[in-house]
Amino acid sequence: SQLFAQSSRALPITWGKWEEAYSSSLLKLEVLRAIDHARITRQLSAHELSNLVPLFLQFEQTIGHIPISDVILQRASVAFPAVIRTRGAIHLASAMHWKENERKEIVILTHDSQLGLAARAVGLQAEGF
Repeated sequence: SQLFAQSSRALPITWGKWEEAYSSSLLKLEVLRAIDHARITRQLSAHELSNLVPLFLQFEQTIGHIPISDVILQRASVAFPAVIRTRGAIHLASAMHWKENERKEIVILTHDSQLGLAARAVGLQAEGF
């Protein structure tokens, strides 16, 4: 799982230095599925797993959630100027939608290089990949 395989990488310089943090509501599904994958494939010990879900759920309560609306799905379905997978397109469309509605600058933190490059291609700042 990329989530755990890349956990030893240095965090982006802006990690934890935000005034507000938001994510597509897809984040919870992705993280919990990755944790379950790690459980099934025994990539983590029982002790690590027992701490991971509550830790993530605690973090997840501290951020805002961008619901996956029909508007976001429509935007995610159009072509982007860089190759991007479905999940990345939903995250990017969510970020673009939030930025347009809130009229605030954002930084996308991602381990996904395709998402990072696509974000930069549409004029957003991206770090972590």
